[in-house]
Amino acid sequence: MLSRRSDYVSTAVNIARSEAQRRAALSRYNPQVSMFLATGWDTGIAYMGQDVPHTPVAGVNVSIPIFRWGARFKTSRQQKAYIGIQKLQQSYLTDNIQEELSAALTKLTETAEQVKTARENLTLAQENLDLVTFSYNEGRSNMVDVLSAQLSWTQAQTNLINAHLAAKMALAEYRKVISE
Repeated sequence: MLSRRSDYVSTAVNIARSEAQRRAALSRYNPQVSMFLATGWDTGIAYMGQDVPHTPVAGVNVSIPIFRWGARFKTSRQQKAYIGIQKLQQSYLTDNIQEELSAALTKLTETAEQVKTARENLTLAQENLDLVTFSYNEGRSNMVDVLSAQLSWTQAQTNLINAHLAAKMALAEYRKVISE
């Protein structure tokens, strides 16, 4: 799941980038060899009536840092500390993602139970409405009881719709958390 979260992948990329920056910063303190090739016209000596000669020059430059007074070590420690901070931020983000996932799963389970309870309540409200209507038709109950049963049935229907809506919202939240 973490590999699908853009914020987590971003922290992983930032850590890899910081590792590369650390290696680049430390490379200044490594021995370096460079080669060069240059050409030019030899105009330092005047030739009597002769063409000015073309002079190629090739060379090698060797740079060996000997005394840097701990600069490499200090740079390395600084870069490692920065990378450590980024890893801690990644760990904190992982904890937050896991907390979001746990909350989303709990909400998904709760809303499923709410839907189940709302269905049961609707079934009971329907049975109550049928019984009160039958009693009213037989002359054993009054209109107020029928209207009260109809109101209970309507409320149970509304509760079922709200429970389905909450379940859909919880599912959407879960899918957002797992980046689906």
